[in-house]
Amino acid sequence: MKIIPGHGPLSDVVGLKQYHRMLVETTDIVRKKMKAGRTLEQIKAEDLPEEWKSWGTGFIKTDVWLQLIYNSLSKR
Repeated sequence: MKIIPGHGPLSDVVGLKQYHRMLVETTDIVRKKMKAGRTLEQIKAEDLPEEWKSWGTGFIKTDVWLQLIYNSLSKR
């Protein structure tokens, strides 16, 4: 089965599962750092683990992604 995303290359079920894992894990990383009292600037400076850094080279840059997560969690 092929998956046609709104952005990025053609994918498949494995790619979709990996993308979902990235969403869940990066959100959890930011959530934990926020609970530890980190500011948005500190979180950006700490960056993401190596595994997810390459995801920030395409459609959305890593610092923007971290800010989106941070802002979304701040509204809760």
